[in-house]
Amino acid sequence: MKASFRGAVNLFACVLAGKRISPRILGAHARYPLLFIILIVCYVPLASSATLTRFADITFPQSVMVNQEGDVYVHSLSLLGDGGLYRFDSQGRRLAYNPNLFGSIRLVEDSERGVIWGLEKRGDLYVIDPVTLDARFFLNIAVHGFPHEPVLNVLSGEYVTLPMLSHIIFGDIALRSLGHDGLELYFSGMQGPGGSQFVGRLRLPNDPLATGSAVHTDVLVASFPLPTPVIPPPLDTQGPGLALNPDGTLIASLVYHPQSRPGAGFVSPFYIVKMHVDFKSTGVGYPELTLGYPSRQLMSMGMSESKIDSGFLVGAFAQGQACSGGPAILYVSPGVDRVDCVVDLVNTTLGTLAPGGVDMTTDGRSVYFTISPMNLVAKAEVNLQAPVPDDPPGVQFDRDKTQWRVAEIYVATLGYAPEADGLDYWTDEIDYKPYWDTLSVAQSFFDQPGVQAVYPSGQPYDVFINALYQNIYKGPPDEEGRRYWLTELQSGRLQRNQMIIALIEGGWANPAAATEMRGFGHRVDVSLNFASYLRSRGIRFGALTQAQQECVRQAGRSVIVDVTEDRGSRDRALQKIPSVLGCL
Repeated sequence: MKASFRGAVNLFACVLAGKRISPRILGAHARYPLLFIILIVCYVPLASSATLTRFADITFPQSVMVNQEGDVYVHSLSLLGDGGLYRFDSQGRRLAYNPNLFGSIRLVEDSERGVIWGLEKRGDLYVIDPVTLDARFFLNIAVHGFPHEPVLNVLSGEYVTLPMLSHIIFGDIALRSLGHDGLELYFSGMQGPGGSQFVGRLRLPNDPLATGSAVHTDVLVASFPLPTPVIPPPLDTQGPGLALNPDGTLIASLVYHPQSRPGAGFVSPFYIVKMHVDFKSTGVGYPELTLGYPSRQLMSMGMSESKIDSGFLVGAFAQGQACSGGPAILYVSPGVDRVDCVVDLVNTTLGTLAPGGVDMTTDGRSVYFTISPMNLVAKAEVNLQAPVPDDPPGVQFDRDKTQWRVAEIYVATLGYAPEADGLDYWTDEIDYKPYWDTLSVAQSFFDQPGVQAVYPSGQPYDVFINALYQNIYKGPPDEEGRRYWLTELQSGRLQRNQMIIALIEGGWANPAAATEMRGFGHRVDVSLNFASYLRSRGIRFGALTQAQQECVRQAGRSVIVDVTEDRGSRDRALQKIPSVLGCL
């Protein structure tokens, strides 16, 4: 696969010492000899002309967030009278400041509702105006409580009784919009200093900003090391990093079983955990430890979506990853199967200080990160680039799974994504009844009223052939191919269901059709996500009115109509699933 970036930023710091400054400016470093330390960040130009600069001088900056317009939001933990939330433009000019947001707060943009959500480490959740930074308290997640139900221990793969969560330290935050159904906020947490870690979800249906909105909280996954985790300070009081991409894949940095280290005793390493947030309802995307586990460790307190694709940006202290091994900004691919070095902080005067917060602009040109002990908010001009269209798609085409094969038949025959009930029904027929296979399912399609309406009795075979080619290959057949299929159908040597399966299997087996089949695979993948969305929200097709059923069919057609071999078209389609179902 072509590299997603033109190059990684290599940093060098020049330190000048000798002038005294006040303890107030030194902040946490006031206990050291009063030296005026000027951090001059130099850079080595790469092919992309990457540079790094000090973006803003803020005491103890914690989180950083960049909105769609390029404004930069930084939260400061300072107790020196200059703490709170700051808003800057892309040039570092301060646009707004709210000194009343105390504590350590992580931020996530909610562009659909025009607000920012802020999560303080004790569980206070705020709704923040992105222009004025005026904030109002929404609720406390810890006080709201968690249901007493089994939770998946990612280290053992077993569901265990959730211990009583008390003295929770909350960490990172991410958001998934559900359109008219509200939103879901995902958060990481730690059970007290140095305790077990978990990933939770706060579901806010309907209008989440309306008074009296129903709130549901659950824990998706937890890490319960044996024996008790051994996490050195200051990591024992920092919630782990977390990020969510548009297709529902979530990653987090969670603690593992303590391991012996020479001269250091037992210490708990961290690894990335990958999951799909709907795994409880769909059975797909169960949490797993990734990235070459157990040889590669990655501790992160701040992550974000990459914004140029469905990958992730990770501020980390990493071992065995793409950079030199130490503090770095990393890019993690959408499939969480590749890591690229974006900013290598090893060869700097920052030593072993890991980034606290990280985010990027929507065009991929700039990455912002904070290093709190150095009072540093940095801006790296890195020019990250999404893979070019002729790269491998990075999407797993699970053709060995029955559900995928059934979805192929839906897309090829009807040109729209299936509803969950039908998809599940035909999948079960194949899985549990030995006399059913894809051919018999394709044949049974023509007994269904919806299919008969598309392909009525007596319809010319030309219409059927052109429709299949359009649905699978996004174009008409050549004249030779059209004549062949027309002759086979008219002679009775081939039935319509056989042609459907033959076109699908022939496409996958033909190297010359690789580009077209990548597009077909993307449409099938989006279709499965469309059905998963309906299933996770309890939308039963048979219980809908006729008008609502037609709404689902039209939404299924709309969501895949523009999906091609370009990975970005697939990602955009996943993002619009909630909106195309707004007619329900």
